[in-house]
Amino acid sequence: ALWPGSVRLLCCAAGLWTSALLSPEPWALFGIPVLGLVGIVVLRRHHHLGVGVLVFTCLLTIQITALAAAHGPEAEAETTGLVVGHSEPGASGWTRLTLLTPTGFTHVLSPETVADGAKVRMRTKRLDDIRSTKAEPDVFEQPNGLWQWRETLRTELRVGSLAAGNDGGRLLPGLVVGDTSPQDDRMVDDMRVVSLTHVSAVSGSNVTIVSLGAGLLAGACRAGPRLRVSSGVLTCLGYVFIVGFEPSAIRAAGMAIAAAIVFLRGGGISPVAVMCSTASLLLAFVPVLATSVGFVLSVVSTAAIMFAVPILLRRLAVHLPLAPTVLVTALIVPFVAQLACTPVLVAIDPRIGLWSVAANALAAPAVMPATVAGFLSLVFTGIATTGLPGADFASALLAWIGSLPAWWIVIVARVCAALPGAALDWPVPPVGTLLALGLLLLAMVGTWMLVRRRLWGLPVLVLCCLLTAAVIVTVRAKPPAADWLVLVCDVGQGSGAVINLGDGRGLVVDTGREPKPIDTCLDSSGIEEFDLLISH
Repeated sequence: ALWPGSVRLLCCAAGLWTSALLSPEPWALFGIPVLGLVGIVVLRRHHHLGVGVLVFTCLLTIQITALAAAHGPEAEAETTGLVVGHSEPGASGWTRLTLLTPTGFTHVLSPETVADGAKVRMRTKRLDDIRSTKAEPDVFEQPNGLWQWRETLRTELRVGSLAAGNDGGRLLPGLVVGDTSPQDDRMVDDMRVVSLTHVSAVSGSNVTIVSLGAGLLAGACRAGPRLRVSSGVLTCLGYVFIVGFEPSAIRAAGMAIAAAIVFLRGGGISPVAVMCSTASLLLAFVPVLATSVGFVLSVVSTAAIMFAVPILLRRLAVHLPLAPTVLVTALIVPFVAQLACTPVLVAIDPRIGLWSVAANALAAPAVMPATVAGFLSLVFTGIATTGLPGADFASALLAWIGSLPAWWIVIVARVCAALPGAALDWPVPPVGTLLALGLLLLAMVGTWMLVRRRLWGLPVLVLCCLLTAAVIVTVRAKPPAADWLVLVCDVGQGSGAVINLGDGRGLVVDTGREPKPIDTCLDSSGIEEFDLLISH
């Protein structure tokens, strides 16, 4: 072969990602025959490379068709389809409906929320990469029995977990089925500050736990590798149906299936090839993922875990033979994933947290029991719909049990977010992103040198830490000048303002919902006494 298979698949995934970012119009399909002919010519000289070009051509055709279906015509047109997912309404009251139409998935901004499983008809127009409608969707067919059963599972999980009466009960529905409606603003902010947002809603780790659980259960029944993988994949698809066919859920399912296949198949399969194949399929059928930050973070973290974690675990097993493998893995995995995702995270929000890795390491052990208990609660709720006595009690009990580890996650996020250094300023992109990437590469070099038992490994890591500290100290927020007149404070939704009235007195206009942001702003202002004005 001209190139190893993993490299060919990596090039295929990179090409599809680039194409999705460029978002080609339907006329680009005229170039597909030319690309196919190139593949046939290459096939005669280099068989494997030619097959790779032909596979890329087929996936590119699917992607362009999916993009055309998602965007629809430029002019206003009628859109008809099955609602398979929707987002929570934002502050404006608008929601994003995910429709399955005869030509594929279409996302529509709507002023009204429609129940999943309903068939709707609406007049929409193109708005960038999405369609929108001003009128209330016309529901011409209500959800059938299967969709109503799905809604029953989600509702009973929410009711059972909220009955626990703790913060974990408000987190569990989001962690298990993506229902974030019970979460308040403080919980969302704490999760964001310590990089635990992947726990507040369904992520690849949750889907992986469910898929691996099904595969391992099949293995305990002496099933072969193919049946184990099939059990995991089918369970994953059913789980995604309950969660909803949102782009984030599809992305999580794709990465989870990749991880499950690598684990359940054992040796003889390349993790890189599996991950690139999964990314290629996702980008072909759901090209909107190319612009999704969650997808980027999933790919980066999964790649880092596949490459770095096994090497580190082998070396640590040699140097720390008495350390429990489970404990070491629980610490190494979030550490590696957090470091790998840092350049992406600072590009979104130019801040870093000193406690993000610690928060992820402390919260990680609670994710599995919370997910398993919540999923089993869904299973017993489904059994209860058949009329089996005691199944509804078991469902409620499991939801309560699942709220306990979820409560621990909330406590970890709250405590770590309140610690000094939880959100430190970092240079804005692109300088901040390049700095984070450079420091990450320096940390990788130092770690590689330590793994290879090179003398300079530890000094390189110390240098990386010192440079990071220097960047933080350089760009940290400075107090306002002594003669300031007005301070504008970031208090979440909207802005608060502090007007200097002199002699240590001030006028505060609006405070936001949470006390911490406005407290931080007032502390930096030096105001001792103030009057308060609430505008709305």
